[in-house]
Amino acid sequence: MPDGGSIDAVARAARRAHDAVERIRGGAQTPDGAVRIEVGVDGRISELHLDPVALRADAGWLARVLVDLHSAALEDASAQARPVRAELLHEPAVAQALRRLDPVAASAAVSEPASVPVPNSEADDYYATFSVMRSGGRW
Repeated sequence: MPDGGSIDAVARAARRAHDAVERIRGGAQTPDGAVRIEVGVDGRISELHLDPVALRADAGWLARVLVDLHSAALEDASAQARPVRAELLHEPAVAQALRRLDPVAASAAVSEPASVPVPNSEADDYYATFSVMRSGGRW
């Protein structure tokens, strides 16, 4: 059983990682910038920009664009969060606590990269002509 000092160290490391992940924002936009979206790691939309040109577009097109941009922005945010979470797993107090609680899960958590959702790659006209620009951070 972890002692009080190691529990405090785990809690501090977890709080630092949580706070860092909470600040992460992923973004995506259409090539012309008419539609832009920013999301947190939890997928909540923090910013959405719809240019008047986008608002005059076909509603079905706009809906597909918003769904795709949201997915791309979430993928961007998740990619930025991955190293922060991995760093937490390598904190000595966290690694020790994981080994004590579940040695098999602890070794898997450190050695296996998190899976990344793969965007839908249907070859219809929409996907053949639409592209998404990922921001790699704030845009």
